[in-house]
Parts: sequence; C-alpha cells; structure tokens
Amino acid sequence: MAERPHSPRSLGPSLLGALFALSGCTHVEVAGRLAERPPDQDTGTEPSNFRPLHPESEGLRQSVTEALGRGHDALDRADFQRAEVEYWDAVGLAEAHGGESLLALSLGWLGRVIAQQGRYTAALPILEHSLGMARGMGSPPFRVVFPILVELSRIEIAMGRYQSARRMLELSLEMTVAMEGPDHPDVARVLNELGLLHLSLGRAEKAGAIFQQGLAIMSADGAWSDSFVFDLLGNLALVEEASGHVDRALNLQSRVLKARQTLFGFRHPSVAEDLVKLSIIQRRQGELEAARHSLEQARSMAEHFFGRQHPRSAQAVHNLGRVAEAEHKRATAQALYEEGLAIREQALGGNHLEIAESLESLGRLYALTGRLDDAEATFQRCLAIRRRVLPDGVALVEDVREALADVQREEWRQRQLREHENPQKQTQGDRTGEGQSQIQMGSNLTQRQKSRSQPDRE
Repeated sequence: MAERPHSPRSLGPSLLGALFALSGCTHVEVAGRLAERPPDQDTGTEPSNFRPLHPESEGLRQSVTEALGRGHDALDRADFQRAEVEYWDAVGLAEAHGGESLLALSLGWLGRVIAQQGRYTAALPILEHSLGMARGMGSPPFRVVFPILVELSRIEIAMGRYQSARRMLELSLEMTVAMEGPDHPDVARVLNELGLLHLSLGRAEKAGAIFQQGLAIMSADGAWSDSFVFDLLGNLALVEEASGHVDRALNLQSRVLKARQTLFGFRHPSVAEDLVKLSIIQRRQGELEAARHSLEQARSMAEHFFGRQHPRSAQAVHNLGRVAEAEHKRATAQALYEEGLAIREQALGGNHLEIAESLESLGRLYALTGRLDDAEATFQRCLAIRRRVLPDGVALVEDVREALADVQREEWRQRQLREHENPQKQTQGDRTGEGQSQIQMGSNLTQRQKSRSQPDRE
C-alpha cells in the first residue's frame, strides 16, 4: 500500500548539509545547482537566499491533498497510470497557486510512481527537482526528503551505480535514525533496501543479517500486519535458498505468497514478485513444472501492470529461460534469454548487473552447444560489465572469469587439433575426445552456477 504522509519533521542543517555534500551522486549534484548554497552548518542559519513559502490557503491545501489521496488510492490498486494522472493534477494545482511545500511533496510522489513503472530517465529530473526545492526550504520536512532519497537509491541501482546507491542508503539510514529513532519502521524500510543491494551483489549472509534486523524492528513496533513485512520475509526466503536451506525457503515463501494473495488478491505487482521468488526455489528443488507455472503467472501480471518492456517482465522471461535450460530445451532457453536481454538493454542501458546476468546465461548456453566464439564474446562482455561495477574477488566476477578461461582453453585445444591433424582423417577417438572436452567444460560451468551464493535477482 502507498505510504501515507503524516506529521512532518524538519531536517537539521547538519544532516541536510551532509546530504548535499555527498559526492559521486549525479542527482545530488543537480539538486545542489537548484539552490544557490547549502544551509550554514556552523550557525544553523537559513541560506541567505532563503525565500519564505508563499501562503498556502486552506482551500489549496485541501485540493492538493485530495488529488494526492486519489493518487494514493490508485497506487494501492496498482493502477500506476491513474496514479500518475492524479499526481500530475496535484503538481499542477500546487504550481499554479504557489504552494511550494505542496509542490515539492507532489513532485516527490509523481517521480516515485514514474520510477515504479521503470521510466527512470523521466523520473530522475522530477525527483531531483523535488529534492532541490526541499533544500531551498532551509529545513525541509523529513517526510518530503526521506521517500525521495529511497527512490533515488533504487534508481541508482537500476542504472548500475551501486556504490552511489550504497552511499545514499547509508546516509538515508543515518538521517532516519536521527529523526525517527533506531526502532522506527522507516529504519526497517531503509535496511530492506540495503539488504537488497547486498543480495544483488552476491552477499547473501550480509543481506540476511540486515533483513533480520529489519524484522526485529517491525516486530518490536507491532507492525506485523504491514505488507512491508512480507517483503522482508520474502527476501529472507531468497537468502535461505542461496544458503542451501531450500525446504525452509520454500515453506517461508509459500506462506508469504498466500498472505499476500489474501491481502491484495491474486493479481497484483507484489503477488507477481512473490511468484518469481517462489519459482526460484521451486526450480532449485527440481519442481520445474511448478516453477514454469509460477513464472508464467508472474510474467502475465508484470506485462499487465508495467508493460512488456519493463525490467520485471524481463526477469520473468529470463527465469523461464532458466527453467527451459534445466529441462534441456536449449533452443527455447536461448530464445527466452535473448528476449530478456533485449528488454533489459532497452530498459536499463548497458552497465547493469541484470544485463550481465542475461549475458552469463547466454554464454553458458553457447558453450554447451559448441558455439565457442559466441560464448567467448558474450562472457567478455559480461565480465566487462561486472568488473566495471564490482570489485575484484567477488564471486560474480570470478565465476565469469573462470568460465571465459574454460572457453578459451577449449578453443585453443580445438585449434591445435585442426593444425596438427588432417580433418579428413580425424579418428573417431579424436572426435570423441572433443565431445568429452565440451561436456567437461559444460559441467564446470554448470557446477559454478549451482555453487554460487547469489540467487536469481527478484
């Protein structure tokens, strides 16, 4: 459900200054240009150019609040297009009548709903402008700034800027603890985003500890009925799967799915996410028919709510390829991998880990079917992306480096055979040896895929 704004609190100058001093984040740099200078961190005074807000009449506030409320209701129904229309209405009302704080709030909601539809390049300047307006207020309400920071961190992840996202989330966590206290549910929400970031990078153990910390906060707050708890539990199920506790993962995720269906019905974006998570565990258990059924439902919902060219649709398509490969339907798997890759490239650009995931799966499939030149080129591109965004030594980097080396060794071995023996007189033993070599190489690739600690991305 949409998180409703409530009584605002203001950010102190030191925290606000820390936000705008953060380096390496494009949106922060842009937001800094939208205001002439930051608050004075030493004296706590407002910027010299600070302009008082235009008076916001009760009638204006009521009109904007009603438009926002209609947007929230549409968001709760997963009607993203209707929500976007209502938030645009709120922006127009606030802008026309000079309601600056209401405009910043409305822009924040508008940017968030656009980002949730996967239109990151459209959402980014809107969120930046909202954040810049908040800075111009001197001491902006925490409720205006907090959700913008979280959404911006998600966009940073979606665009492959993982270090920037981590810094933004860590600062958001510091700000939230300072403003709300260490046991507030908003702290758990930031922790969940941090946990997802670590899970994306293959750090399942670290992610699990963070998710558990978030659950402890929600438990102490008595907020077990909050649908956000299902997000935490579902993410913990992925950690269990990555840690080899498949039965526990399946039991936990099945319960989460049933609870979510009871809350939202059988067709909802959150239900689709839970079905993807469930399919990962089902495939790991060898329940391939059940995994395919879960993914087909998830794909149908993702395409309905977000469109065919959205990363969530691509994830369902990619995971269907994983199921087809497990069933030894390699032609079907290749077509699905290529379809998922095309969607991801269009939606995410060129340097995202999800694109690298598609490339690795395709490279492995090419290697197994003897297309060594294609496998080498695909692994090289995958490795280039992962080395660009991840440190050396991470399993996601080393696995592809080793897979690439396997392919290059096999290419060298086959060249040696061609150079030293007449192909017309090649013995049956030579051909058998070549086939056995390819089988062994495929076994190595598959074994590394199974032993990796990172689960499929949600």
